[in-house]
Amino acid sequence: MQEKKEITATFDQDSKRYHRYVVDEGQGIVGTIYIPKGKEIPEEVIVKLGVKE
Repeated sequence: MQEKKEITATFDQDSKRYHRYVVDEGQGIVGTIYIPKGKEIPEEVIVKLGVKE
């Protein structure tokens, strides 16, 4: 069974077209999530990682 990891991202700032959320430090995963303005901001996002074939 594959390991599941829950991470948190915190709102950082708005750009002209996006809301930007940064993955909080110390979780072993880094990154940024951009959500287009005008779209509903989800409470939770599930990301499934895969391997390019």
